[in-house]
Amino acid sequence: MINRYVLLFGGLGILFAAYAVWWHGEAGRLETEFPAALARSLPEGVTVSRTVAGVDGFPFRLNVQLTDVKVNWGEGDWAATPSLTGIFQPFTRDHLILHLDAPVTFKVQGAEGTVAAERALGSLVGFEAGRYQFDSDAMNVTLEQPGVARLSASRLQVHVRREETSPVQYAFAVSAKGITPREAATGHLAALLASHGRPQADGTVDIEIDERRGVFHAGGRTLPPAEAEEVKKQF
Repeated sequence: MINRYVLLFGGLGILFAAYAVWWHGEAGRLETEFPAALARSLPEGVTVSRTVAGVDGFPFRLNVQLTDVKVNWGEGDWAATPSLTGIFQPFTRDHLILHLDAPVTFKVQGAEGTVAAERALGSLVGFEAGRYQFDSDAMNVTLEQPGVARLSASRLQVHVRREETSPVQYAFAVSAKGITPREAATGHLAALLASHGRPQADGTVDIEIDERRGVFHAGGRTLPPAEAEEVKKQF
């Protein structure tokens, strides 16, 4: 009987040691390959810079710690955060959970500000193959801009999927709940709220917009081509 227990625990010890060796090897691979794979998954014209601060989470997860992350697109448009974590479950390397660890600063079409959230998670599937689906969910989001009233939303959700088409097309959906105060919205957001926002009984505004294969839906209706083009410009 004792020998059986010795064999059992000895076998488990060998398996755990083998798993530990695999985990550390995978951590080293992700530390070098994950940032490159993530960059490849971005749309044309979008670039990302970052520093890889290491990998932790043994034994149940692989957490790739990124610092000084900055995404650039358009002409002088960018978003940056000092800390972002990429979370992998073992054996599901092509499914990434992104956890926003700090506020995001941005400059978009000349407007600057900071976005923060109590909880901000994103799920990215297929990034290594360059064909991805991205879903994010953030609670109690706040937008701060110099000289502009503080804007907040109780929940913000985003969905982006790269379609299997040639040329490459994207399907997306954006939902923002409990936006307040409405008058603090500026630029394209103000135009979207004016055209497609849905006022709520508590004085807040909700907005939902989605696009699939060139067909736009907003405010609970399908948009005609002229309105769809306006939404494209605003995004």
